[in-house]
Amino acid sequence: MRALVRVALTLALLRASAAQAQDARQTQDAPQTQDAPGVEVVQGEAPAPPPQGVEADASEAPSRPEVPPPPTASLPPPVAQARDDERPPVAHPIEQHRVGRRRRAARVPEAPIARTPAESLASPIPPPPDPYAGRRYAVEAARRPLTLAGGVWRLDHVLDWNVLAFALEAPNTLTAGLTNDVELGVAWPWTRDPTVFGTVRVFSSDVIDIGVRASARIPAITTGDTVVRAGVPVVIRPVSFLRIAAALEIDLLLTSQISPWAIVPLQITANVTPRFFLGAQGSAGWLDGRRWTGQVGLFLGHTVSATSGHPIFEVRWTTSYMIELSDFHITAAISFFPRFW
Repeated sequence: MRALVRVALTLALLRASAAQAQDARQTQDAPQTQDAPGVEVVQGEAPAPPPQGVEADASEAPSRPEVPPPPTASLPPPVAQARDDERPPVAHPIEQHRVGRRRRAARVPEAPIARTPAESLASPIPPPPDPYAGRRYAVEAARRPLTLAGGVWRLDHVLDWNVLAFALEAPNTLTAGLTNDVELGVAWPWTRDPTVFGTVRVFSSDVIDIGVRASARIPAITTGDTVVRAGVPVVIRPVSFLRIAAALEIDLLLTSQISPWAIVPLQITANVTPRFFLGAQGSAGWLDGRRWTGQVGLFLGHTVSATSGHPIFEVRWTTSYMIELSDFHITAAISFFPRFW
């Protein structure tokens, strides 16, 4: 009988020790556990075992799931970096802009030394003077005035072929612009008498020029008569690409009996481009008011070279028909425009 009691007490002690060990493990795993009734838990101390005969309910304590350890990621191999002494440091573009702006702001421009109030208001770098100021002769044929500009000369070499008569002539003309309003010239055909002429512009504007012109043919080569011509030329430029030149002229044949001859020349020039031009020309004349004559023709030309102040080289082709003589002429001309002052 004593042996049975002793075995029962031993089993009860072993059961109490196992329950106490289990409660201790649950207290360490869970931060907050529900205390058993009648048991006080002190911080920093293990909870007291439940009283004998009271078993701890393991289902009341929450179980903490086991968190697997994070996988170890394989890092890429380190990139070889250049040393500081191998490459110069490069600043960010925004930082470079800021540094440049601070440097420019730090510069203080030097004020120009002005001797007079007028010089203080003038530009530090004055524009270069215009070498053709007030003496320009238009490159476009439709914009040219009645007379040459001052200092500009014109030399014309003409080759005139009379198709029906099989005759060839080569007259030449030299014209000099003394001022913007006065020009003098001379024409000398190789087989005819020379002619001297002059033109004075008495009125000028952006649209119209009016002048007076006189010429005289001197019988220096042939035994012909002296012919004097006087007239009033007019040039009209209604638009920038159109030029209309007309005149009323009278020829006086100085012989024993003076015979007047009225002539009305007309020429219309249009610029297709600044250097290419074409047009029509003609004239009508009356001798003693009884007999009339005239001519009509077409021409085209090209300004080969020029400066900003005047043309330099020009070519022109003309075809004309003489109504009274029934002659057909083809003319090729070249013109040079040298400037002497």
